[in-house]
Amino acid sequence: MAQGLYQHVRQTWKRPNDALPHMYRQTRMAQWRREPVNCRIERPTRLDAARSLGYKAKQGVVVIRTRIRRGGLRKGKIHMKRKPSKAGIKKITMAKNTQRMAEERVARHFPNLEVLNSYWVGQDEWCSIVAGAFAVPSPLVLCKKWALAMRFHSGADGVEFWQKAFPSSHKMSRSSPQQYAF
Repeated sequence: MAQGLYQHVRQTWKRPNDALPHMYRQTRMAQWRREPVNCRIERPTRLDAARSLGYKAKQGVVVIRTRIRRGGLRKGKIHMKRKPSKAGIKKITMAKNTQRMAEERVARHFPNLEVLNSYWVGQDEWCSIVAGAFAVPSPLVLCKKWALAMRFHSGADGVEFWQKAFPSSHKMSRSSPQQYAF
């Protein structure tokens, strides 16, 4: 049976180490590390993932690629009376995953944008790269686009639509759609 474009893209990203040449991935990651931490890109790196998470090539929807360091939680030494084993410097894992931290940092950096969702793009020894779809919660841009406007709607139906449209393991990181009442 013939496969469409999105199936080919999805198969490529299921096993990127096998599908993409090593030098291509290495140079691309090096280029992304040299870019700013939060970098707006013209089109999504993974079109299938972006479309399934709410991306549309329309006015008011942008894609931002961000970089976040890898590894456990960095914590300073506590100089108080306690056993050295209870100091708690090493082997501490963050309660948030890196994708959620990346979304929150981009939301802080771009306060006028609202997080739709994000997806993994790549990682190396130092950092993990996440790209996300973000929307401008402006009634002028979104009033003609009902599906996107419903994501920021203040009514009960809008909240249910928000939860159905974006089932995610980190819903608590998203700001409530009730903030945007048109």
